[in-house]
Amino acid sequence: LLSLAICLFYLWMALSITWSPAPSISLHMFVWLSIFPICYFIYSLRRPGEWQYLPIGILVVTLIFALIGIGQSLFSDEVPSSLFLTRNTHAAMLNLIAPPTTTWFIISMKKRRKTLSIFLGLALFVLFFAVFQTASRGAAISLMSGLFFISLISLKHIEKSLLLRVFVILIIAFLFADFETANKPHNVTYRLEQLQNKDLLFTVRGVMWESAWQIIKTSPMIGTGIGTFFIVFRAVRQPQDNSSGNYLHNDYLQFWLETGFIGLSLLVLIMVAVSMLSIRLLRNKSLQRIDRLEITGLLAGLAAVALHTFVDFNFYIVAILMVMGFMCARIQEISG
Repeated sequence: LLSLAICLFYLWMALSITWSPAPSISLHMFVWLSIFPICYFIYSLRRPGEWQYLPIGILVVTLIFALIGIGQSLFSDEVPSSLFLTRNTHAAMLNLIAPPTTTWFIISMKKRRKTLSIFLGLALFVLFFAVFQTASRGAAISLMSGLFFISLISLKHIEKSLLLRVFVILIIAFLFADFETANKPHNVTYRLEQLQNKDLLFTVRGVMWESAWQIIKTSPMIGTGIGTFFIVFRAVRQPQDNSSGNYLHNDYLQFWLETGFIGLSLLVLIMVAVSMLSIRLLRNKSLQRIDRLEITGLLAGLAAVALHTFVDFNFYIVAILMVMGFMCARIQEISG
């Protein structure tokens, strides 16, 4: 079902090129987004025993991203974004990796692998600290949601002390990030306090979403063509909108606008297929504890990014799509 859903979704995106007002731009975006199914199917077709160091490689690269962002804040007072377009997509990449790293930290503690536990514990601190340092409210809430999901699913299968260690690392990372950005605009506590101001919270994105809805109503079923948002958005953009106009900051709404309700439904079908596969595995009593924890971490990472993308454009970032493809394929592999 997962493979079928992915194929149908990308087939529909390819078809949307035919009615796009700018076919060359739509083709470019289709090729850009096709990195997700490519990574998914390449990993699924690999032979057993190959690519053993892929997870640690992804973690190391993500830590490099995190350290670059930390350096930007420490030494230049910039809002940390590393090599990404915005701090939000930078934080989303970290959120994708943090939950699987959390479960592997727990696994290493259970197996009493001291060296690996220390490395993963330090990696968790760096990832958590880098996320809070961005002061991205959506990323912070998504990270907490992913860790809560891990706690909820794993509480019956692991000792509470192991989860307690994770949350101690989380709290220390939050306090350090809050102290480091105390006198900066991107202070995490200050940004989270702004959530109480609903008018300020939805000023920018609310204006964008309202304008985009006018476009969706003109072609609700098939959309305007993949990658055409920034073209059609100019006609309805409101004067008070100070965004770049390249992304809608809500991928579900943007996919609806570009690929129609059919495309949005197929995107949701992919998520449902991943969720159903994971739930079926987690209900299997014969599933090994290590596999159970790994699946929980992978699903929590995917869920964190899926939640965050309600207010951002994470599904248009190649690095995130690549890792998501590998993670979905890994869940499929465990089910086999």
